[in-house]
Amino acid sequence: MTTSRPAGQPDPYAVLGLEPGVDAAEITAAYRRAVRDCHPDTAHPDRDRLATVIAAYHHLRDHHARPPTTEH
Repeated sequence: MTTSRPAGQPDPYAVLGLEPGVDAAEITAAYRRAVRDCHPDTAHPDRDRLATVIAAYHHLRDHHARPPTTEH
């Protein structure tokens, strides 16, 4: 399953440390782990990484929420 993303944006699966084709539960779990590691309230905050993680999650979440399309 491929997802289209704007040029210059990192692969959302790679950002979350996932392989393409995982289910929504695995995406959510990986997102929560990544946010916990770089959140501003942690010992090692990284706001740039946090923004990248959030963008990747939203991209994958939106992609998985859409029903598959059929082409005629």
